[in-house]
Formats: sequence, C-alpha cells, structure tokens
Amino acid sequence: MKFILLSDLHLSWDNPLARMDDLVKVQFEKLKFVLDYAERMDVPILTAGDFFDRPRSWYLLPKIIQFLLKYQGNIYTIYGQHDTYLYSETTRDSTSLGILNEFALIHCLSEYPKTFVLNLGKKQVKIYGSNYGERLLFSNKDKQPNERYIKILIIHAPISTAPLFPGHEITHADKFLEKHPEFDLILCGDIHRDFIIERKGRFIVNCGPMLRREATEFNFTHKPHFLVYDTKDRTIEKVEIPHEPADKVLSREHIEQKEVTELMLEDFIESVKTGDIESVSFTDKLWAFIKHNNIEQEVVDILSKVMEKGK
Repeated sequence: MKFILLSDLHLSWDNPLARMDDLVKVQFEKLKFVLDYAERMDVPILTAGDFFDRPRSWYLLPKIIQFLLKYQGNIYTIYGQHDTYLYSETTRDSTSLGILNEFALIHCLSEYPKTFVLNLGKKQVKIYGSNYGERLLFSNKDKQPNERYIKILIIHAPISTAPLFPGHEITHADKFLEKHPEFDLILCGDIHRDFIIERKGRFIVNCGPMLRREATEFNFTHKPHFLVYDTKDRTIEKVEIPHEPADKVLSREHIEQKEVTELMLEDFIESVKTGDIESVSFTDKLWAFIKHNNIEQEVVDILSKVMEKGK
C-alpha cells in the first residue's frame, strides 16, 4: 500500500505580501495536482497539520468543499496551531478544519489509530495522530514494535534537523526517530524545512511547505513537493509539484523597505535625543523627504508623535 505525504499546506483566502502572483489561485492548482495524483494512483493522503493558515478561513470553505467532495474523505490530517489559533480542544470542531472533519471530507486523527488492512496476509497499517501541543499518549501495547503492523505517526511539533535561529528550541529528528522505535514512519509538520532521514528501513520526514508564502532564504531554493511512502518496499519517492521559479513569484521589496524605514527612524530618534537638529530646516526637509519617498503611514505617525514630544 502507498500513501502520499504532505506537511504544512497553509491554505489561505488572502495573498501574502511576499507573493507577486495570485497565491490563492496557485494553491488550488497545487492542491488539484496532489488530489488528481492521489485519485489516479488510488492512494490516501496524509498531511501533518496547518491545513489552513487561519482557523476561520470561511471564504475558502465553499471551494475547498467542492474540491474534497470528489475525493470522498481520502485525506487524513491533524490539527496544527494555525488550524486552532484562539480555539481550545473543546471548540476546535467549529474551525474550518473541524467542519471538514465533521462532514467526513477529511479525517482528523488522534492517538486512537486509523487502521488499514493490507493485502499482505494479516498485516495492517495503523496511523496515529498527535496534534499541536499534545503529548504522545499511547498505550504500552502501541509503544511496542509489532511485526503484524506497520505503524505511522503524524505529528505537528518543532522537530527538525537544525534550529532556524539562535536559541530556537527543537527536537532533533534523528533523536526523535531513535526514541520511538515503534513507528516505521514519522511524518512531521510545523517547521518549514524538508528532510528525509532513514534508519534501518524506518523513516522520519518533513516535506516542507506546499506554498512558499514568505520570501525567506529557504523558500528561494525550496521546490514544493510531496512524498510517496510504499509500505511494501519500505521506500520513499519524491514527487515535485509544478511551480514557478522563486524569483518570479517572491519579492523581498516589502522587507527591504521596512529595513530602510526602521534605520531612518532609529537615526531620527537618536538625533532628537542628542539635540543635533536645526528644528525648522530639519522638519521642513524631513516632511519633504516623506512626501517624495512614499514612507509608510505607520512610520509617519511615529515621527509625528516624536516631534510633538520634542516641542
């Protein structure tokens, strides 16, 4: 039996600042590619949380429902923090993901496994889910390796091969795989970095994000893809999702503009503190500069307040 593996989808109804194209349209093209592949190959899809970018993605629901009706609930997922932001365990059924789950368009997993019966004698596949912020609460029986079962864990947690920044606390993927010998495959979400680690036929993987929403250094080299896990051969195949080159769809202009304005603001505040200002001429020049350089309104408001205090 085969499974399609995806990590974070972050489906959204609005366009991120970093994208120069229509990402709302692009995300459905990518999703259609994955779903068509799944239908053609007749394989289930496993995703590792953050299905939606925001828990109340109401504008997306009609089109998502239209897409998923065709595939009849062949998608299994868990809740990431973006799926449940400001919601609790008792209210998450009212999120967009919860609604899809209630109508069986997708299936949200938990520590109580979904079982697939294989055409491999008496062997079965058990799939467990661990939502964001949850501990792994499995019975002692489930924690033991068992030749009768192939066990898959889907988890949304900070598990990766390296920290994203100094002080970033993660669980190293290699260590996590070693700590949980009961699982043949662990699919991770949360950290937007892809990796495949294999140890004696056991895997821990992250596909990285399906959508490149931010103009990060990683996203300029990342190629959106999904993985296909074969339970019979214990192999993993990477399938690239059609996408445009990063430099055609990603822009750092908003980041660079913000950096420039922040430096300008720091210089101005320092000048106010030290008194190195000829008030009238400086003010005139400052407003002239603002007028001709399209400075963000937020910066203009801060400058106005600073000058008011300096009077």
